[in-house]
Amino acid sequence: MSEDTAARKGNYAAEQIKAARARRGPADPVRAEAYKRDREKQNAILKAIADEARTVPEIAEATGLTTTEVMWWVTALRKYGKVQDDGKRDDYVAYRRK
Repeated sequence: MSEDTAARKGNYAAEQIKAARARRGPADPVRAEAYKRDREKQNAILKAIADEARTVPEIAEATGLTTTEVMWWVTALRKYGKVQDDGKRDDYVAYRRK
């Protein structure tokens, strides 16, 4: 593929993205805020287990989230390969960042 063809394909893709955004309209501020809060929770959990493995109650204490929220996020983060089990501590599984 020549550089000219690649450039045209890149421009076409950019034009398609612009057109889709124009059809969709501005972003919903409520959704944008919810997405921001979710990213903050995810990042807080990943930061809490970056240096050492922790259990769900330990992560909850470090982040200020409830144990239910932490368990939900840890499950999702495991599914997407960002967190892994690191053995058991007492009756709890410890998790660490991959």
